[in-house]
Amino acid sequence: MHGEAAAVPAAAQPSLAKGAIGLAGQLFQSITHMAPAAGVIFSAQYMATKGGGSLTLAWILATIACLLTALCLKEVVRKVRSAGGYFVIHSVALGHFVGFTTSWLWFLFEPLVPAALAMLFGQVLSDFLVAEIGVFVPWWLIAILMVGILTFTSYAGIRQSSRTTVVLGTLEIAVMSILALAWIIRAGANQPVISFSPASSPLGWGGVFFATVYGILSFLGFEAGVPLAEESHNARRSLTISIMASTLGIGLFYCVLGYATVAGWGFSDPKQFADDFSNATNPYFTMGQNAFGILGALLVLFAIGNSSFACSVAGQNAATRVYYSLGRAGVFPRWLYHVHASRQTPDRAIFLQAGLSTCFALLFGFLFGPFNGYGLLGLLFTIALMIVYCMTNVSCFALYFFQYRDEFNPFPHLVIPVLGTLVMLAPLAAALVPELVFGPENANVYPFTLGLPITVIWFAIGLVFYLWLRARKPRELDRMANEMAIVELVGEDDDPRARATRAHPAIG
Repeated sequence: MHGEAAAVPAAAQPSLAKGAIGLAGQLFQSITHMAPAAGVIFSAQYMATKGGGSLTLAWILATIACLLTALCLKEVVRKVRSAGGYFVIHSVALGHFVGFTTSWLWFLFEPLVPAALAMLFGQVLSDFLVAEIGVFVPWWLIAILMVGILTFTSYAGIRQSSRTTVVLGTLEIAVMSILALAWIIRAGANQPVISFSPASSPLGWGGVFFATVYGILSFLGFEAGVPLAEESHNARRSLTISIMASTLGIGLFYCVLGYATVAGWGFSDPKQFADDFSNATNPYFTMGQNAFGILGALLVLFAIGNSSFACSVAGQNAATRVYYSLGRAGVFPRWLYHVHASRQTPDRAIFLQAGLSTCFALLFGFLFGPFNGYGLLGLLFTIALMIVYCMTNVSCFALYFFQYRDEFNPFPHLVIPVLGTLVMLAPLAAALVPELVFGPENANVYPFTLGLPITVIWFAIGLVFYLWLRARKPRELDRMANEMAIVELVGEDDDPRARATRAHPAIG
């Protein structure tokens, strides 16, 4: 089988920029994809509806929960890491059928990230310009401009786009940290230490659980560096470090910002905080202005814009490498397997992604409005990634139990995957049937009721596509699953045991 995999036409064309990014680039690919500033600003209000002032405790628990899946992925990428991302990981560990059909759901997340953020930031900036200087610029124009700029950034080269994420990620964290420090200092003696306790929630532990479930969603994308493995120097090392460091580091960031949010808004009573903060209009603009005047509001706007753009670049880089990989295997059209001669980027995949981002931003924005459109896409992200993360946890067990039995350790390869899967089922249930988890008053309303049928339809399309591939292109599925046999990974030791392939390539 490996002989067949190696026979994939090499073609006389340039390759991706092998070894172009190091540990810093990988780390900030993960950090910026989590969009830490936007993760706080767009999550905290909803978390507070039932969680009240327990934001700090909720993000502590969410960090622990996400670390379980991060630990599983860390183990997996020691054996499987390539531009194919989850498609290769799950196919190697679980077989073509489970690997392809579950990874197919990933397309409800990564390719839609730039569209969602361009649409949302377009509306946020449009509203801000009207409120502050009386100038109207339509959200859709801002969204198109943002997609255009991020497309050029991604097309220019992985080194350039990686440096962009490092700079923007650093600025984002610095700005939000300055604001957090100001809010904590302004609170003076009225420090909300109660935010570490369920007593700060109007519903006690029930409210903390609600906030924790939605706090988990602010970690989506911590694994975004995996599709850049072929462009990384010593990807095995940089991925294992960046996955854990980004999850722990941004988890700490969320906990500090959760505490600072409660301090900056002011806490006197759990229910009053829940009602006032969750129902406020743009509370972070208000807190920024309270701390630094109009400069504070501008800092919050900068943090949102910076976070949205950096996350979109990271998402575009990840999605386009997967298109390229599937084109290389022949699973997707071969024309996607193309690299620009001088920039060493998958140019056709990038232009495809630019078109998808523009179309979906305009489609969801005009159909549902930017805020509801973003909310619906966010729901799709949650459903898709919770399933993908669960399968990654299962892959950790399967990979070591069946292919690397001599390295199998019950705690990291069985206990952690089981716990990680159980934890991820909570946000999945909250996304699919919130009325059963949190009560009938939390049932999804239109357009969020479309989340489940869209997911089912998309899965059905993927299943039909898989069955067609199985019947017409079985060798291409094998090539995808055995990608680790052919890719060049710069800076790594030549260790065949660090390159897992599908040991038994029978289809399914």
